[in-house]
Amino acid sequence: MPQTKSSAENVATRGGDGKALNPRDRRADPRVMRPIFAVALAVALLGGAVDARHAFSRPGTPRHHGFALALDRVAEEISGRRDVSVRCDTTADPSILGSVTFYGASPGREALLAPPVCSMLHRLWEGRRPSLACTELGHGQCGQEVLELAWAASALAHESYHLGGVRNEAAAECYGLQSTARVARRLYAPPAYAARLGTYTFWNVRPPVDYGYFSPECRDGGTLDLHPASSVWP
Repeated sequence: MPQTKSSAENVATRGGDGKALNPRDRRADPRVMRPIFAVALAVALLGGAVDARHAFSRPGTPRHHGFALALDRVAEEISGRRDVSVRCDTTADPSILGSVTFYGASPGREALLAPPVCSMLHRLWEGRRPSLACTELGHGQCGQEVLELAWAASALAHESYHLGGVRNEAAAECYGLQSTARVARRLYAPPAYAARLGTYTFWNVRPPVDYGYFSPECRDGGTLDLHPASSVWP
């Protein structure tokens, strides 16, 4: 801890009367030096104990590999943080696709994604992508698999923005919908496929208005436009 280190340094360079020790005086009084050394040592040990306690109370980011690491990389890129991770596990309710815990105004380090979300993202990562021919004009309505992929990719983006400190649900949802293509690309979808999925997701995965997930500013040129200088939307 910086304060503990600073205190120890101050004690070690001052005498018992508070006056600065003369660095040129090699005949330092041992009666002064021994108490100073004892105090400095006690402070250093106390500081080490405090640091150790904090280290054990704040676990680091888990080491992931393969697909789990790919999810972490997406979350890191979108959130702008290097200390975050994604965990696939049961959420509080089957209708909840993901969550991030906030501590006051600060987000935690972990995003939780529901197993169905992770399952769809894992298939995308493996290259087992559903056809998006249905998104072309005149090809009818897309099937459940495409819709579930759209929800999954946008959910990862949504929670990643929460990790970045965006607490407002409407803002996180809008940013997430604009970043679906980005998520798909990072999970190895071809650029054209990712772009088509992003467009489909924005127009078909609509957040419920009555739950605070929708904002009229989520539009080209709106205050929630991630790229206001560009005419490309989403």
